[in-house]
Amino acid sequence: MRYLMCGMWLALLFIWSCTDSELPGGGPDGDGDSDSDTNDTESSSADADSDGDSDGDSDGDADSETTLFVDLPDVDDDSDGYTNLEGDCHDLEPRINLDALEDLGEDGLGDLNDNDCDGLTDEVESFCDTEMEVGVTPDYLGESAADLAAAINLCDPRYLLGVEKNHSWTETDSDSDDVAYDTFQRMGTFGCFEARQGFQLAAIASGPIWQSNANQAEYIGDSNVIDAADPRPLYQGETAVEASTDLVCDVTQFRLHLKAPVNAFFGFTFDFLFASAEYDEYLNQGWNDTFYGILEYTPVNGGATTNITFDSNGSEIEVDANFFENTEFACDERMTGWDPNQTQKSGSTGWLRTAWTVTAGDEFYLTFSIHDEGDVGVGCGWDSIALIDNFQWILEDVPFTPGTTIIGIE
Repeated sequence: MRYLMCGMWLALLFIWSCTDSELPGGGPDGDGDSDSDTNDTESSSADADSDGDSDGDSDGDADSETTLFVDLPDVDDDSDGYTNLEGDCHDLEPRINLDALEDLGEDGLGDLNDNDCDGLTDEVESFCDTEMEVGVTPDYLGESAADLAAAINLCDPRYLLGVEKNHSWTETDSDSDDVAYDTFQRMGTFGCFEARQGFQLAAIASGPIWQSNANQAEYIGDSNVIDAADPRPLYQGETAVEASTDLVCDVTQFRLHLKAPVNAFFGFTFDFLFASAEYDEYLNQGWNDTFYGILEYTPVNGGATTNITFDSNGSEIEVDANFFENTEFACDERMTGWDPNQTQKSGSTGWLRTAWTVTAGDEFYLTFSIHDEGDVGVGCGWDSIALIDNFQWILEDVPFTPGTTIIGIE
């Protein structure tokens, strides 16, 4: 046994003292043998450890190594303008932050996200026109610019950056303010001239809204004169139009400065109804009272004034538009003062909806405009009115064609 152990130790000592040329895997040319032929195909164990597995190390083990992402609270990881410390409750999703609108989805059931980071998920937002008069039976908000915006559901300062009224006439009735503007719940009793969202709608007119007989319309202001240029926009949709040389009167407008929510990727909609005492005496006359929805938005026609309310023929909203007194979606105007069945006729388009595309986070201007045209010499009479309501941001990817369509009474 003693001789066997001695033999083993001698063998180990021999191996330890061998040169590179005397052991497999060595060799002067590094190819694993003791010759000088570099064309051999054998590879040494050192070759196997040269990161052939592309895992970032040279251990020959094809392991998968991942880098741990650390969400730093003071870093804006999704580049939406907010960090965790500033209230962003989901800093890896740019559509969720303090500037987002709560998204209830097309079905109204929500998306299980706290979109606006207020600590609530899929809460139903209250309407602007109910918050204005808490505990008061809905009647009139008033006729201020802010009241008009609230009536169509625009009051959130994140999205409503400004609102103003513009008109060409001078009010002479000391007992009332701006009689061509108002907000109310309904006109008449048959459900057509009625708020479509919340409890109020906004109204603008080319004459006093609450005069005793809308069919015997009258001019507003201190004289029976033409007092303004036609505010016709430079574009109708994407089509350039000739500037109008017509002089008109009783121009009544309100203008909104808006910013789209960061999750309103698809645009906005609003509902409106146009009624006129010019129906049907002044059909096909070539000049009529007109309603415009005027968009000023840089990506659309370079920011030039663009009318986005027109019919399928490209006609402006007036008595000759194919929406007017459409028999398929008739509106019951009884008791409103705008009834086509009265001796002194009037009529309306019924409710229409305009949809248009803007980019999330962009700013733009939207002006609602109405005026008298063509009846100078008779007191700028035969007035017209526009009811506006139900402004909505489009959060869902629902296909639509920009423009105006008939919606009737839903």
